[in-house]
Amino acid sequence: DPEVLEQSCFRCPRCGQLARPNVWFCADKNYNSSQSSVRRRDVYNHWLWDLQAKKASVVVIECGGGMAIPSVRVEGEDAVDSSGDGSLLVRLNPSDCKVPATKAVGIPLGAMGGLKRLDESLQRV
Repeated sequence: DPEVLEQSCFRCPRCGQLARPNVWFCADKNYNSSQSSVRRRDVYNHWLWDLQAKKASVVVIECGGGMAIPSVRVEGEDAVDSSGDGSLLVRLNPSDCKVPATKAVGIPLGAMGGLKRLDESLQRV
């Protein structure tokens, strides 16, 4: 519904024009990568590399990573594949929950429903 975009929350507070979300869309030349986002990514990379160097077990819970832009899927699969024994990818996606043959489980639920079910299961452990 295009009228929704007329609401003030979708407008730039300075100029009133339709605001563009600061989300990177593949080869997006208009993305504004702030220093803080670069630092966050750097911290994340070092954290993950440290876990992988220690061969630590990691669990990646991926919520809704689709096939149109597979970067989220690849990120999770690579993180689990490069980590220690017992690592696991949990893919929550109601329409495409296919996973690699090892170290992964696909659950055909949306993010909220899947996370609630995972939480309920963990509460029983």
